[in-house]
Amino acid sequence: GAVAVAAVCLHAGGLASAVHLDAFAGHLEEAPAADVCANEAERLWPRRRGKALFAEDAALFQVYRRHNRDFRAQFTCHTAVVGEPCYAAVAWARSTGINTNPEWYFGLKADDSFVDFQAYFYWTKSNNGVCPYPCGLQCQTAVQGQTCYNDVTWAKNTGINTNPEWYAHTGLTPTSTFEHFQGVLTTKNANCPQPCPPELVTTTTTARATTTTTTTSMAPISAPIAGVSYDKLEGPCRTATGGSGAFVVQAVDPPTCEARCSADTACVAYEHDLKSRCELHSAGTTKSDPAVAGFTCWLKRQGFNTSWGFRELAGPCRTQTGGAGDFSDASPKARYDCQEACSSSDACVAYEVDAQNRCELHRAGTVKSDPAVGGFSCSLKAAAFRESAGACRTASGGVGTYTTIDTSGAGECRNLCTASPDCVAAEISKTGRCELHKPGTVKSDESVFNFVCWIRYDESSQDQATSTESPPLTTAAPTTTRAPQDCTAVWDTPAVDILDSSSRYTCGQRITYLKSPEGGSKSDSDAKAQIASEHAECEACWPWPKYKAAGDDSISPKRGIALENKRVLTAALPSMAKLVSWAYNWGYDTSPSDTQGSPSIAEWEAAGIKWLPMLWNEFGLVAAEGVATSKWVPGSKTRRALLGFNEPNYPDQANMSPERAAELWPRVEALAAKHGIDTIVSPAVNFNANFQGTDWLGRFFELCKGCKVDAVAFHSYTCYAKFLKDHINIYRVFGKPLWLTEFACAEGGALNAPRLSMQGQMAYMREAIPMLEKDPDIEMYAWFSYFAGQWAYPVDGTDPDAGLVRPDGTLSDLGRLYASFAQG
Repeated sequence: GAVAVAAVCLHAGGLASAVHLDAFAGHLEEAPAADVCANEAERLWPRRRGKALFAEDAALFQVYRRHNRDFRAQFTCHTAVVGEPCYAAVAWARSTGINTNPEWYFGLKADDSFVDFQAYFYWTKSNNGVCPYPCGLQCQTAVQGQTCYNDVTWAKNTGINTNPEWYAHTGLTPTSTFEHFQGVLTTKNANCPQPCPPELVTTTTTARATTTTTTTSMAPISAPIAGVSYDKLEGPCRTATGGSGAFVVQAVDPPTCEARCSADTACVAYEHDLKSRCELHSAGTTKSDPAVAGFTCWLKRQGFNTSWGFRELAGPCRTQTGGAGDFSDASPKARYDCQEACSSSDACVAYEVDAQNRCELHRAGTVKSDPAVGGFSCSLKAAAFRESAGACRTASGGVGTYTTIDTSGAGECRNLCTASPDCVAAEISKTGRCELHKPGTVKSDESVFNFVCWIRYDESSQDQATSTESPPLTTAAPTTTRAPQDCTAVWDTPAVDILDSSSRYTCGQRITYLKSPEGGSKSDSDAKAQIASEHAECEACWPWPKYKAAGDDSISPKRGIALENKRVLTAALPSMAKLVSWAYNWGYDTSPSDTQGSPSIAEWEAAGIKWLPMLWNEFGLVAAEGVATSKWVPGSKTRRALLGFNEPNYPDQANMSPERAAELWPRVEALAAKHGIDTIVSPAVNFNANFQGTDWLGRFFELCKGCKVDAVAFHSYTCYAKFLKDHINIYRVFGKPLWLTEFACAEGGALNAPRLSMQGQMAYMREAIPMLEKDPDIEMYAWFSYFAGQWAYPVDGTDPDAGLVRPDGTLSDLGRLYASFAQG
C-alpha cells in the first residue's frame, strides 16, 4: 500500500523506485506532478475504505513522517482496549448486533475490522459518543471533483431531507458536518474512503494541496508475525502447472520479506534470492522448482489447526438406548476423509463407515456401537489435538522419547496416539512417518521443516465426550476439562483472537505484552490470568488453582443457580448442595404454584442452600407485602438478601421506569426490614439497545439518593469471558459489590454458535468461573440453568443447552464442571 504510493510519487518526481526507503523519503518534499501521482495512486493503491493498515504501511509512514518537514500533525487517535466502554460497545456490535440488527450499522459487515466498527461509532456518535477516532486508518476527506464529494453533498443537502429513513440509526441530521456524512457513507459507498476528522487533518505541500490525506499511526513490526509459519522449499516459487504465478517484487532483506508476506493475507508464499530481491506470491503458488538454483520459496502455513483423535469400535453407531441417533445423510467418503469431516464439525461426536465407504456424521447422543451388526465401524471422538508446525520437542528442546509407526497420514497417527495411554503428541512427516511421543513433549521446533506435531491437550472417555448424563458427582474437575498445568507447556502455542483470526500471537507473547508499559504494566499473575481467560489455548497459564483438589467438598459462597423451582424435586437437593451455595427462582415464595414434589423454602434451607426471594415486578412487591412474618424467619441463614426487580429495562420483563422503581423502593426497604433481611440488591438489568442497563441504573440512583442498595445486580448472556469482563467493568462505575444473577452463553451470531451446545457452554464456563471467583467486586453469581427446549424467553432466538441439574438431582456434564471449580 504505502510502498506503492511512495514508489509512484517517486517515479512521478523522476527518482528510481529501487532507492532505499530512508533515502527516497527525503525527496518527498518535492512536489511531483499532481495528476500523474494521483492517477497512479488510484490505480496501484485501491482505497481500503478504512481497513487497518499492514505493518509495513505503518513502518513506511514513520519514515515519511521522519523526513517530511511539512507533516506536522499531532495525532490523537486511540483504538479502544479491554475495559473501556467503547471496546465493550464495538465487541458486542461485531459479535451480536451486526447479526441481530444489521440495519443499525448502515452497510458494515460482520467480517469488517474492529477499527472499521469503531470508526463508524465515532462518526455516528453511537452509545453516547464513547468511541474516539481509532488508530490504523488511512483517511481522505473528499474534495470537489471527486465522485465521493458529489455523493456526500447530495446525501447532506437532499437525501437526508427527502428520505430520512435511509439514514435511520446513523445519527445524521441535515446539520451534520460533511465529514460525518462521509464517515457514514464509507460503509456503503465504494467511492468514499474514510474521511479525516478535523482534529487529525494535515495538509501536505504538494500540487494537490486541496486534498487532505493522512494515516493514523501504528507501531511498525520488524519481525515476522507470530502464528504464521512457513515450509522451506528449494528453488523459485511455482504454481501447480509450473508457472511463475502472480507476484509483486520488492527490494528488501529476507526478514522484511517474510514480515510483509505474513502481514498480507493475499500472500501465500514469498521467494528470496541470494541478494535483496523479494517476491510476494499470491494465490496459485503451491510448490517450488528445485532444479533452479539460487532461490528459496517459503510456502506459508497459516497458524495452527485443532483436530481430534478417534476410538474405533466394531459395529454401527448407537445411542445409549440402542437407537441410530441423529446423523447427517450418508455419502461416499474414504475413512480418513470421513474422519476429517467429523473432526472439523463441532456438532459431530462420531462417524460411521461401512465396507462401501458410506460415511455418516453422528451428532450428540451417540455414545457406543452395536458389535452384533457386522460390516460397520463407529469411531467416537476421544482426544483433542492442537497442530504445531515443526518437529515435536521437549521443554528443553530435546527430541524426547517416542515410538515410530508407518501410517496412512495424520488422522491415523492421531488415532494411534489416542489409543495409547502414555502418548501426549503425534508427529507426522510429509512421507507419512508417525511418531508417538511420550510425556515430556510439550512443543514443536518450527525450524525443522516438513513435520507437524499434534499435541494432545484434552483426553476424554467415551461417555464424557458425548453424554450429557453424569456419573456420581466427584469433586475433581471432569477429565473433559484437563489441560496442561504448566504455562511453559503452552508458552509458544499460537492463540487466536476471536475478533481477529489473523492475529495468532503465542500465549507467551501476549503475556509479555501485557506486562510491558505498552500493555499496561500488569503483574505477572494478572497478565497470565487475562490471557488464560481470553484464549482457550493458554488455559494452562491460569496462575491460581482452577479446580478443586481431590477430596475437597467445599462450595464457593459466591456460586449460585437461577432456576425455576418446578424444575427440581426435593430429592435433588442433596446433589445440589454439592453444587451451589445459594439459589433463587425469580419469586418471593416457592409454593403453591410449583410442581408437586418441588422443594419448599424450609427444605432448601435444611439442605444448606441459601434460597433468596426476589420481587420480580411491582405486582411481586404487592404480593410479598402480604406474606406472613413467620414465612421468612428473621435472622435465618437463608434470608441474607432480597433481590430487586427483574430486568426493569425490558418490556417483556418487569418493564418499569427508573422513576417508578425509585418511588417504590421505600416499600422494598420496609419489606426487608419486616423480615430481618439486611442486604438489598438493586433491580437486575440486562443489555437493551433501547435502554442500556447502565443508563437505567444511573437514572435510578440519581432519583433514589439515600436509598438502601447494598449491591448492583445485572445479567449477561455473552459467550466469551473477555466480553463478560467488559460487562463487569461497565457496572463497576457504581462502586458497589456486583451480583451477576443470570448468565450463560445464549447470544446469536456466527461467533457464538459453537458455544450454544453443552460442550460450548463448558468452554465458556472454564473461562468465566475462575475469573468470577478471583474478581473482588463480584460478590455473587448464578448460572442460568436451562436445558435446550426449556427457554421461555430465548435470547436472539437461540436454544442453548445450559442446564446444570435434572429434576432428580442428576448433574449434567456442565453441572459436574460447575461443581468442580475451586474457590477464588
